[in-house]
Amino acid sequence: MIARRLLLTASLLALAGCSLEDHPKGDLAVPDRLTRQPHGFYLQDEARDGDLFKAWAASENNPDRSVVSHVKAVQRVVEGDAVYAYIHTDLNPKKDDPDTQAQAIGEAYTQWPQRATDAVRIGVFDAQGKRMGRAMMVEPQRS
Repeated sequence: MIARRLLLTASLLALAGCSLEDHPKGDLAVPDRLTRQPHGFYLQDEARDGDLFKAWAASENNPDRSVVSHVKAVQRVVEGDAVYAYIHTDLNPKKDDPDTQAQAIGEAYTQWPQRATDAVRIGVFDAQGKRMGRAMMVEPQRS
């Protein structure tokens, strides 16, 4: 656990200053829907991370805090060389607005100091496990 936190801290320092953008290829290999196994459920630690994310958004008066309040868990998933952040919510998005909510949650996630900085591909999922909007990608800012 300590090694994980040290790795996350080092990654945060390495990627200081990131921006969120929709990836031109769309899904970035982030699934359209989470299947029950292996990623359709989340662990207690991932639910705790979701609570920490919500608490941070509320304490920072983040403009997206109302939509972030729907986050249930933040899951870090490693598949080969790719690292993903799956953000589980209790949202049941309206047909005309899933992208806005997903984008707001993704933007807030990139600002969260405790995020998994090695997870550069982000997917936001509704209460049924369906990806909301497009997958997003965090890239280092160029000076």
